[in-house]
Amino acid sequence: MSENVSEKKIVKREVKREKKKKSKNRKLFGFFMFLLIIGGIAAFLLYFPSCGILDTMTKGFSTRYEFSSHYEASSKLEKTGYLDMVNINWRDGDVKVYTHDSDEILFEETPNKTITEKSMMHYNYQETDKYGHSILVQYCKSGNWKFGDLKKDLTVYIPKRENLKITIHTYNSDIEFDFYDTKLNEMQIQSNHGSVDGKFDSATKVQLIGSSSKNVKSDYHYNITQTGIVNKFSFTTCQSMNLKLNEVNYFDGGSAWGKVYLDISKAKEVELALGSYSLFFNIGLIDKINLKDKYSNGGDTNLYFDSDASYTININRKEYKEEGEVVSKTTFNEIGEKINDSTYKLGSGTKIINITVAGDLNILEKK
Repeated sequence: MSENVSEKKIVKREVKREKKKKSKNRKLFGFFMFLLIIGGIAAFLLYFPSCGILDTMTKGFSTRYEFSSHYEASSKLEKTGYLDMVNINWRDGDVKVYTHDSDEILFEETPNKTITEKSMMHYNYQETDKYGHSILVQYCKSGNWKFGDLKKDLTVYIPKRENLKITIHTYNSDIEFDFYDTKLNEMQIQSNHGSVDGKFDSATKVQLIGSSSKNVKSDYHYNITQTGIVNKFSFTTCQSMNLKLNEVNYFDGGSAWGKVYLDISKAKEVELALGSYSLFFNIGLIDKINLKDKYSNGGDTNLYFDSDASYTININRKEYKEEGEVVSKTTFNEIGEKINDSTYKLGSGTKIINITVAGDLNILEKK
């Protein structure tokens, strides 16, 4: 009897030892996997320069770029020729880009203090079958992100040329551009924490991207004037947007927390999806307009028409809410006639405007 008890005790001790051993092994394995994951993330950040996680550490500004060994460092680039593609990535300083009739190409930075080579402008100029004559311009050496109080203004002059493709991406920088009489292929302007003022003639595709934060300073803005024809024009921003456009085939706009001023002389179709906005829209000859309030808390929508305009306005009214309470909002027409609460007609009503709106809607005559 006693021998059986002793044997059972021995077996129990062995089972406990085995369980402890397995538990210890599991903990070691878990710790090893944790280190492996952390190491993998670190390696990913180091060797994949376009990673957005790394960019969050530098406030949304990409400090690493591919093929960095192909770049040259200088505060000034001068050459003769032309460019098919220009790509500028910049922060902390104004960026001014102009086209001119000369065949001189100039990229020049002006820093607010003496800088070393790693803090100079870095550029990659290439001539290839795919991209033609192209230049990529970076703020500094790849991986350098401790700028302190450094600010550098960039001034660019490039020869006027049809089918130019240009991209300007900035952080903490105001942008100014003038592409007079220039027929662009594509233009993308992205400003984070800065303002944009510019004018151009024509383009196949235009994309404006502003700050995505509703806390953006109230004086940050886009002021853009276009004089020719654009096939597709789009914007997304939380900054105030002021666009004076001559002719657009397709227009697509999305905005929140900002004032939007639109003046479009001619268009085939306009799509607007706005939130927490105030809209002031001078409407020319536009075949179709679709306007949607995304969040049911938009500001006033002001539509301005010529006295001889011909539109049917179909209104879908959403509840307007302030601090959870429904507030009554109205439709006011200075021009045209009210058919019913959801339909207004200007002239013969040949063109169509569909509106989903929560705030006040004012149908006004251009002064």
